[in-house]
Amino acid sequence: MELKWERVQRLCKELATEIREYENMEEIHGIIAVTRGGLIPAGILSHELGIRNIDTVGFTSYNNKEQSLLRCNKEPAVVDMTDLNKHIIVEDIVDSGTTLKALREYFPLSWPIASLVVRCSVDDRPTYIGHIEETNEWVTFPWEKKDGS
Repeated sequence: MELKWERVQRLCKELATEIREYENMEEIHGIIAVTRGGLIPAGILSHELGIRNIDTVGFTSYNNKEQSLLRCNKEPAVVDMTDLNKHIIVEDIVDSGTTLKALREYFPLSWPIASLVVRCSVDDRPTYIGHIEETNEWVTFPWEKKDGS
């Protein structure tokens, strides 16, 4: 499945609307993008939500289309990981749920997680979902190479 830019922007707008509806925006101090896929959606959400503070965390479990062991390859600069310094964590896709589980263990449970796409086969869901994908077809985002790398 190939997502087009227009759909990505629409999903981000829908996520922003839902986040504004359910979160106290005065409590949100920033956005943390899960690299690499969460960088673009995090940027769009930062504009939609008026949040200028963006950080990154890196978890990798795929090499091209092959899944391997999950590892953290970049920690965020955020030092205060408490409810008083709440951030929105942004991911492009929750595929197997492995990265989502790691994010829940790494960050406070009160920090919301938003994902553009979530597989229907995943039991644990992020706080905010743009689209639930019913198939196991590989999802290609417009910022990715066509080979999935």
